[in-house]
Amino acid sequence: MANSTSTHRSTLAVRALALLFIPAITTVAHASNNDVVLYASKAPVRAGTWRVVADSTAAGGHAIANPDMGAPTVTAPLAQPTNYFQLTFPAYSGTAYRLWIRGKSPGNSLNNDSVFVQFSDSVTSSGSAIDRIGTSSGMTVILQSCTSSRVRGWGWTDNGWCGLGANVVFKNTGSHTIRIQVRQDGLSIDQIVLSPQTYISTAPGKTFNDTTILAANLPVLTSTSTAQVNVRVNPSSGAAPLSILFTPTVKLASGYVTGYYWNFGDGQTSTTTLPSHVYQSAGNYTAKLTVTDSTGGQTSASALVSVSGNGSFSDTFSSGNLDPSKWLASNGFAPGTISGVNYGSFVPSNVDLSKGMLCLKLQQQQGSSGVLSIGGELQSLTTYGYGTYDDWVMRASSTSSTPTGAGTVVSGQISAGFSFVNNSQTEIDFEIEGQNPTTVWMTNWISTSQKQYSSVFLASPDANFHHYKFIWVPGRIDYYIDGKLVSTHTSNIPSAPAYIMINHWGTNSTGWGGQATIGVQRYLYVSSFTYTPYQ
Repeated sequence: MANSTSTHRSTLAVRALALLFIPAITTVAHASNNDVVLYASKAPVRAGTWRVVADSTAAGGHAIANPDMGAPTVTAPLAQPTNYFQLTFPAYSGTAYRLWIRGKSPGNSLNNDSVFVQFSDSVTSSGSAIDRIGTSSGMTVILQSCTSSRVRGWGWTDNGWCGLGANVVFKNTGSHTIRIQVRQDGLSIDQIVLSPQTYISTAPGKTFNDTTILAANLPVLTSTSTAQVNVRVNPSSGAAPLSILFTPTVKLASGYVTGYYWNFGDGQTSTTTLPSHVYQSAGNYTAKLTVTDSTGGQTSASALVSVSGNGSFSDTFSSGNLDPSKWLASNGFAPGTISGVNYGSFVPSNVDLSKGMLCLKLQQQQGSSGVLSIGGELQSLTTYGYGTYDDWVMRASSTSSTPTGAGTVVSGQISAGFSFVNNSQTEIDFEIEGQNPTTVWMTNWISTSQKQYSSVFLASPDANFHHYKFIWVPGRIDYYIDGKLVSTHTSNIPSAPAYIMINHWGTNSTGWGGQATIGVQRYLYVSSFTYTPYQ
């Protein structure tokens, strides 16, 4: 006997389609009002070789059938199938439904039938999309795993109910679509049942030689809810960026909560029970929670959040000392480390304010097992969100030991001003590398693999001070150099507040930054920095 297709996340046990055609008296049964009972022959959408056939043993006297192709042509759910049928039905969100299918295969079927089932709105118990139409994920019915079945010429005959081992849950209350694909091996189907209670563990009829026909039924959905919902926020006000913890209180006369949906009023949402959310900009926001219960009913409650502006932040670095209320000199690992090749670090002694502005130094030395690149970095004590970053009136790395003195650029270093938090959850950069000193790179990230970047030519950034600025707003970053807009990014735009960083670090690579220049001290200068929050 041919092998069945591979199962989905679990083997979905099927109870049989068996026995020979034996005349029997039809049993008419009635499901409960909440059960979905579909007659497959009524499917409004049929594609490929599916056809309606007369069958006196089928529900409504008809079934929908697929011809015996002799060999499988579909061995897994397809995202864009050409051979399928589908129906629509009403169902509640957050309610577990058990799916049952009644059908039969011809006695001369050469291969075992497998049915693939997909839905328009199905989710896991935690709310993640699964088994969706338009994807290659689907529930799988493996007929070869039937028990109590009787083989007739390498196939199964007579009606039997197939019960899927996993329950189906839907994200929203309302109309849903079920799509059926098959291995094109002679299967016919007459009834499909989705039951939230009546048949949650017991089949509607026999697993083989079945004569049960259920009356077709589409439930009438109600949205009444007995829930009492309140929302508590902590804190309820403060300066941007403001982190808020939301706590719901839900009381139900009966049933249970099946879903939480939070709308924070600033375009962001969440489906977690106890969300924490950061408001980046000043304003008054209405945060709304909608709770769905096990009947499909929904109840909402709201809370007001007041966010004030964080105010402008600036520094001219002219006092001769680092302002400890604003900045921290980094002490630890630096980027650019390659085992056995280059070992990067930052030390506070390479952050110098004795020259009337910020100076970040970099030295590269030959170590016993690679180059030692020792640089300097400054980072803000506070995270900052959307706004205008008049960062970095900056002279990029050179050998000049004074801000206005002559110097040259050498290979093996990066000059950078940027925002950064949580392993590039937010990262927005201006970067200039030693081996390509007339190219300014502009990059934004939302993870270590999701970014957008661009570059622009700039003559002698190592010999002169230039004004680097970006304006960061929801969905967009505009980059400016010397007051001129040079690039606009609209992809992978971060939203989380981040630390402001200025750094000067070493490389030893034929690629990014270039190969190390041993024994030559370099200097990066910044004369001022200003941040203005987005309003």
